[in-house]
Amino acid sequence: MSELLYNKSKAVEELNKVEGFYPLELARVISNEGQEEQRYLDVKYRKLWFRLVNPTGKIISRIVHFTENMAVVEARIYLDKCDQEDNYIANSFSQKFRTADTQFGDKFLEMAETAAIGRALADAGYGLQFADVGEGNDPMQVDAGIPVNQGTQMQTAMPAQTPEPGMQQTPNQSAGTMPSFPPQATPGQQMMEQFYQEAQANRNTIGGVTGTGQMTNPVM
Repeated sequence: MSELLYNKSKAVEELNKVEGFYPLELARVISNEGQEEQRYLDVKYRKLWFRLVNPTGKIISRIVHFTENMAVVEARIYLDKCDQEDNYIANSFSQKFRTADTQFGDKFLEMAETAAIGRALADAGYGLQFADVGEGNDPMQVDAGIPVNQGTQMQTAMPAQTPEPGMQQTPNQSAGTMPSFPPQATPGQQMMEQFYQEAQANRNTIGGVTGTGQMTNPVM
């Protein structure tokens, strides 16, 4: 058998752990011809495990669709019996058909309910621990992947901080020259431009000279 996540990771082993209860010991081995042996934890033990962790929890199943030869059942797992209908932690659907089996062929509804409960309990963390490390990946991609070099791309994509538009000083611009603002300047910037033009007309800017030959203070 391949290695289990339960044996490989201490964190996985601690998931829903109950002192004195070892669900892996209750798992049975299924052998199918031409296939590798597999461990399987029956639904009755998953229910027991859930009750030990959540004594006041509840498991609800409902018939979604039912005909003479087919049944679809949904199961929902709740941490507390007082939880609202939509406050479940996991759910699952199962579909079963009538078969010619003399023992279980007519019990397709019960089989669908059991399968739905077992899958929902696994999604809730009562069985996922025993997933096979070597199990095959999803046959199809279900969502967008994560870039391999995501951290590097995010760092290089971060633009360098620059001064506010219209306030950047060019290399040939003198220290006493107010830069002109672009057409998209804000109202405050446009007002400053107007004040500066008026100061230039009155020769009250840095570098401007009054009639007495004295330097005046710059207009801020």
